Amino acid sequence: MLRRQRSAWLYLAVAAGLFLTAAQSGRPVLGAAGTAGRAQGAPETGRGNLQEGRGLPDATGVLLAATGETAGLCPAKALVLALGGQVCASAEGELVARLPGGELRLAAGEQRALYGGDQYVLASSPVAGEDGLYLAAPELARLLNLEVRQQVEEALFFAPGGKEEARLLEARTYADGPAWYLVGRVRNAGKRAQELVRVSWEVGNSAGEVVSSTAGYINHLNQGEAKAFKLPAPLRGDAAWYRIDTAAGFPGGPRELQLTATAERYDDRPASYLSLLGRVQSTGRAGYDFLKVVVEFYDARGRLVDVDSAFINCLDPGTSASFTVYTPRLEATSWRIKFD
Repeated sequence: MLRRQRSAWLYLAVAAGLFLTAAQSGRPVLGAAGTAGRAQGAPETGRGNLQEGRGLPDATGVLLAATGETAGLCPAKALVLALGGQVCASAEGELVARLPGGELRLAAGEQRALYGGDQYVLASSPVAGEDGLYLAAPELARLLNLEVRQQVEEALFFAPGGKEEARLLEARTYADGPAWYLVGRVRNAGKRAQELVRVSWEVGNSAGEVVSSTAGYINHLNQGEAKAFKLPAPLRGDAAWYRIDTAAGFPGGPRELQLTATAERYDDRPASYLSLLGRVQSTGRAGYDFLKVVVEFYDARGRLVDVDSAFINCLDPGTSASFTVYTPRLEATSWRIKFD
């Protein structure tokens, strides 16, 4: 969002950042039944933590099996590829892979796994399926020391910690027509405001190839502030996994906007959409050009389900302007209005 006092070149630089650029829990310990645990007699050292690996994405998503004996389970090979690992062997009933934390070995029907030189007891055995071995997503998360948030059709694995200046808080995908969308929120947990925080999304297939990628920008994040993003990708039948990465832009100054906004339901679209008619009011002495209004949609459980935005070309001091946004996510029950 631009203040009028800024020069013309800065208008163009920040405006360019508004558009998307598109192209093609803890370490497992010896535990009771139902948890992943270190096998008795296994060494206490020798296993590298996954978070120590360089270049680990902020989050990785894996599409879960939909039918058959593996329904609801996570393909281990897809998670390895999403994490940037290398599959060394994927014969029937066995998986050998190289990850930043060490070598991983799984076998169908075996409740023991080898990872980083250590042996671990699994709560359930891997199941052989169409694309190798499948295991419950929480089991894989415990084994690899990741945080998992499982949804109906996919599991999202978060790396421990996260970047302070651009920390990914949540993310999920949904399909609408020929498009696939990723929505999420990023918080600036650093010590200074950030300009042009980048969010990228890569989608890959079971062969390990990146089949589509896209990126976008959050123009400004005050210290401690969180904002939502939305990225589009073509809906592909061969998608097996994806990875999300954030990158801080450059330090900026704090920005306090003298604006208020409200929005109410507005029936200007078919019943398959939730539409809002909103109004922004300038309450200060500053004028705003090319103001981006971002509306975050939440379900009854407080989870972000969609994001839409609108632009107001000019807002003079003391004046107001209207905007409209919409979402196909009918489970949305509330919304928040922010500016970027």
